[in-house]
Amino acid sequence: MTWQELQKELTAGSVAPVYLFYGQEKYLITRAVEALKNKLLGPEAELLDYQEFEGKEINLEALLSATQTPPVLSVRRLIVVKDAPLNEEALLEAISPPCPTSCLVLLAGEEIDKRKKLVKAIQQAGRVVEFRNLPPAELAQYFKDEARKRGRSLEEGAAQALAEAVTGLEQGLKELEKLDLYLPPGTPITLKDVETLVPAALSSKTIFQLLDALAEGDRSTAIDLCRRLLAFGEAPLAILGMMARQFRLLLLAHIHGPASPLAEILGLHPWVAKKIARLARKSSLASTVSALEKILRADVALKTGVGDPRLILEQLIWSLTRPRPG
Repeated sequence: MTWQELQKELTAGSVAPVYLFYGQEKYLITRAVEALKNKLLGPEAELLDYQEFEGKEINLEALLSATQTPPVLSVRRLIVVKDAPLNEEALLEAISPPCPTSCLVLLAGEEIDKRKKLVKAIQQAGRVVEFRNLPPAELAQYFKDEARKRGRSLEEGAAQALAEAVTGLEQGLKELEKLDLYLPPGTPITLKDVETLVPAALSSKTIFQLLDALAEGDRSTAIDLCRRLLAFGEAPLAILGMMARQFRLLLLAHIHGPASPLAEILGLHPWVAKKIARLARKSSLASTVSALEKILRADVALKTGVGDPRLILEQLIWSLTRPRPG
């Protein structure tokens, strides 16, 4: 189950007796637990009908007792286990069968082994929910929705720049709050605002300018932008990672065909998908594979420290923008 599907169920009033939450987006997991609190507990009930356990130091007898204790001020108690030990067979007792007067939530790491008995038992008795990192297009839409709640509009270019500049929802929402506090009430948030107030956005913009220069074979511009990024303090591996991502997307476009619905297949914003499709039509599959091989060699060189990172990147750009014969 996705977090969006969970959200729909909770909005409809459906709460399972047991949940397993996992994934990279910790902010969404925190929001999901808060949504369950709001659904099951009143302000006065949280003190008596909400309980947390730390998985690394969990007392299984105490957990079992908590799940079976009748609620005091709520219809159901809410019990949350952080860093849940999914290899702990004794946890099966807490959900086999689940208590109808409690809701047990197990918080796991970024990945889980769905073959484990406990995970399979939770799938049968309740819900296993993945909270994956949102792709840029979904992240941009999330920020636009949040800005709307604050009485503002977030322009499309600004939303995309913010999504590309941050590492996740939590950081993005903090930057959005900063923008909201700085700008006059009710005014739209523009791309210029984001580039001015979110330093990483300017770096992100420069990275995409570098990728465009690479795609167009503009060697001097690409090298100049690479030097600018390094002067901004951008890590060489981060620059190389973005270059690798661009050519991986091109490879996938060649595999699926530029005319296919790349935005849906690759989880890209529509205008990014259009650009990738256009670049795929201008390049060959062989040249894209060759570029990825060169990027791999540069990655090895950077990670093993065999040369100056700036020179490694510039030599890579030189080789990627070499004019093709004929």
